[in-house]
Amino acid sequence: FCRSNGIKLVIPFSISATDAETNPNVFQVYQSPTLVSEQSARAFLERSKGAHVVIVDCNDSTSRKGVFTKELRAQLDNNSTIYNLTNITSTDEQFAKAFVLGADNMVVLNSPKSMYINKFVERIESLRSVNPTLSVTLFGYTEWLMYQKYDTPQFHRYSVYIPTTFYYNANAERTKQLEKLYQDTYGAAMDPAGLPRFAITGYDQTMYFIRGMKKYGAQFTGDENQTEWKSLQSRFVFSRVGQGGYKNRNFQLIHFKIDQTMAAITY
Repeated sequence: FCRSNGIKLVIPFSISATDAETNPNVFQVYQSPTLVSEQSARAFLERSKGAHVVIVDCNDSTSRKGVFTKELRAQLDNNSTIYNLTNITSTDEQFAKAFVLGADNMVVLNSPKSMYINKFVERIESLRSVNPTLSVTLFGYTEWLMYQKYDTPQFHRYSVYIPTTFYYNANAERTKQLEKLYQDTYGAAMDPAGLPRFAITGYDQTMYFIRGMKKYGAQFTGDENQTEWKSLQSRFVFSRVGQGGYKNRNFQLIHFKIDQTMAAITY
């Protein structure tokens, strides 16, 4: 119907729908895990230049991060980048051998779970007690944003990078204003469990597409030059897929700096 009548259609959640590849009227907002993994691997390579790379096996049989670590290792091999592999349960001697003094050690765990972050920190703190000059930077996963409330000091201590397609900043004034308006309107706060916050997701998408369609009409493509809405949580930068529709290619790294500040690095 949308193809026949030239009507724009937004797919707000699905990543499995293929309509955007064939229908020029379709906008697909969410990105597949494979695409995010590819973008994350490229961002890792960019940030790890000059660093020593360490990949830590967490023995997590339920982890789905093999897609990322496989892609990362392939790109490291293609670039002839030397890296070390170690295990979260290795002996102290074997664990220490994976790291290099006098260089920044860029570390990736192959699990996103909090328990393995804590286990790694425990191991690395033990190692740094013997080698206090050991430099370590952690490259995490989007799921780590769930632990920010509890792990922020550790995130800053290890200069953590978190790859993501969204970021909820509870301290931003515009976010506070929207949450207050939501509370006043509906008599209840937004559900804090969602990642991302779905109420803000809907708000960002509505404001973005309605404003874009109002100004550009049928010529609206979501191109960077047409992007005027400053999103509270999820940025949108669309690019055309062949002769089909448009897919969002927004990607960013949230960096918890050692100096206790933060930065959002957009791509």
